Amino acid sequence: MDARPTIRDRHHLLIRRSSVVSLMVATALLLGACAGVDTASSGSDSSSTGSVELGVAEACADTAVDGCTATAGDSVILPPDFERVGVTDAVAVDEGGHNAIGLTLTSDGAAVLAEVTEQVVAAGPESRLVVKIGDDVLSAVRVVEALQTDFVVVALPPSESPNDVIELIRAR
Repeated sequence: MDARPTIRDRHHLLIRRSSVVSLMVATALLLGACAGVDTASSGSDSSSTGSVELGVAEACADTAVDGCTATAGDSVILPPDFERVGVTDAVAVDEGGHNAIGLTLTSDGAAVLAEVTEQVVAAGPESRLVVKIGDDVLSAVRVVEALQTDFVVVALPPSESPNDVIELIRAR
């Protein structure tokens, strides 16, 4: 029997993928639906098997404004740099009958998640957590409290293959 706490016992992250992957962070910690990469930043241990990237952005209402980018979450002005979050394990899981993947973050990755979500909270209600895999912006999420976890769950729509998303993460 797996000793790991169930996803309902841990803070977890939900990522939904349509034409662009959108991110919703579950639990009462986050509300809402997350481009260069700073590859020198922390967030990857030697045991990392993949990664996602996180950044702090400001929400914008009008995509006609220079720099305002529509995401599957809120429209945002993308930050110039992202922090790499190392993933040690990515597996398909059943989340209430929906396709999902569970991501175990490296210790450095969990620290980056905590730091970046803390920055989003400190920046105020118009700030968003931007999440991407490679060049694909996943979503922009409002954060109401910093996340202190090393395990996230990525929920996918029925049309998406968990294995395809896992491969994208592992390819990073």
